[in-house]
Amino acid sequence: MLSTFARTGNVRPQLFSVLAFTVLVSAIRSADREGSRRVYALPVVFALWANLHGAWITGLFVLGIWCVLSRASSPGARVALFAACGAATLATPYGIGLWQFLHDTVGTSRPEIKDWIPLLALPWPIVAYECLAPALGLVAVMKAGRVSIAYAAMLTVLAAATWRISRVDAFLHCAVILLLAPQLDAWLGRTAREEPATAPPRSRWLAVSAFAMSAAIASRGWIPVTGSWAPDPVALSAIQSSGAKRVLTWFDWGEYAIWHLAPEGIRVSMDGRRETVYSEGTIADHFAFYRATPSQLDYADRLGADLVWLPADLPIVPVLQERSWKIAYRSETSIVLQRSAPRTADMAKPSVAPRFP
Repeated sequence: MLSTFARTGNVRPQLFSVLAFTVLVSAIRSADREGSRRVYALPVVFALWANLHGAWITGLFVLGIWCVLSRASSPGARVALFAACGAATLATPYGIGLWQFLHDTVGTSRPEIKDWIPLLALPWPIVAYECLAPALGLVAVMKAGRVSIAYAAMLTVLAAATWRISRVDAFLHCAVILLLAPQLDAWLGRTAREEPATAPPRSRWLAVSAFAMSAAIASRGWIPVTGSWAPDPVALSAIQSSGAKRVLTWFDWGEYAIWHLAPEGIRVSMDGRRETVYSEGTIADHFAFYRATPSQLDYADRLGADLVWLPADLPIVPVLQERSWKIAYRSETSIVLQRSAPRTADMAKPSVAPRFP
């Protein structure tokens, strides 16, 4: 729980993926160590997982590695298991469309989404926290013995994925702790002797105390999670008092703006839901506008925006000022620009309507 706190500390659909991945790895471990047949119930897990969160593709990839390298059952049984789990992900309202959506939208480079930045791009306290469980696992393997080829491959792939995309960290941590439990157990010096029934469970009390203390420290917010991506709350006052009804927003701030501005009847141009709500053209036009691409310099006019709320250092900001947009609010991080002349009726009509799935 501590090692996945960076992901499970927030109430988001990815909680389902952490839970499903834990079930997956636990079933794999039981099949290898005890010959358990629970692994054959995994298609049910993947059918549920595909309806709850998109990270089932990571779980399916890890399962594929195990099916290729494990000796827990016959090759035919493992192939059938993998095929059944893959087919189970079609049991959604979208069918094969979900596969196509993930193919088009999931990749190794989404720089505009902070969850997808490389591990080393995170603040150093978070990087140190993220490396703790993998480092303990590595030392345990070196001290206590070898790990199977299948487990080594699964952990290596997850570690490489986390290095490239930081949000894979929770899956890596779950795999380290569950797959390397024997090595960790041996390294900590435990013996096969059971403690007498009258002896106090010291290790349990120690674990509970460590968890409580660590959770308390984490909940204090001492690890910095602020940055240039964070919205400027003071800018909302300028927007709300302007009388505007349409605001062209920065990608990161759209949902924050919806939460605060929708009750005022103010609409935003885009938010972090991206392609689940907005068309590919709308997304591409926004980012081209942010970069001050010549073909999109008039995008705010075409959308009929009354205000533009953006990070102050975006390339489009000085261009808009040259095009007679005036500053309604400015801070070190954000700027609110207001058109100097009333918009026309034609400008008020959006050129690209969002297409909902």
